[in-house]
Amino acid sequence: MESCGIIRKMGLRKRNDEIVRKRKAGATYRAISSEFGLSPGRIQQIVQESIIEKKCQERSAKLVGEIRRFDEINKSWPTETLINDLQLPWKGRQCLRNHFCCHKTDEISLKNIMDFLIPNFEEIPDNFYEACPAFKQNNVGHKTYYGLIHFFSEQDFGHAFQIEWMIRLRKLMRCLKERGSYISDSLRQYDKV
Repeated sequence: MESCGIIRKMGLRKRNDEIVRKRKAGATYRAISSEFGLSPGRIQQIVQESIIEKKCQERSAKLVGEIRRFDEINKSWPTETLINDLQLPWKGRQCLRNHFCCHKTDEISLKNIMDFLIPNFEEIPDNFYEACPAFKQNNVGHKTYYGLIHFFSEQDFGHAFQIEWMIRLRKLMRCLKERGSYISDSLRQYDKV
């Protein structure tokens, strides 16, 4: 059932890319709407969403470039900028926003996010889920948590981030294994890091 949704999204993405391509080539909204069986208003909406998405991607690339250039996990960034411009998964973005904005934190660092997701504990806690700030958020379960871990594990935020993140990821994996806790398939790939 889930694969049908993915295929449908891929089909919509391809369709929308074609709509944007035709509009850039000079086709009118009416001509495009006629070809795709959509209203001119919907065609305009798809084009506008594409423009917004491109701007978001550009802001994200700029921010990630700055993060890499500084290569400092303790450097503070405006909270909303860091959370919005990293292009986190939607639910993960909400989770971080709820935590940091509710604490009225105007600026955060990558280290703050690491502490939120994988606390730098010296000894393995008896119950990792009770010790981890992320799991203290409403509506944060395994799927959202592991999605955020996977997101940050796949990013290139510079050498300092990579070293500290891998240390914490190893601790997390060891903790989950020793406690016999659930480990998602997406997290198992980091078992050998």
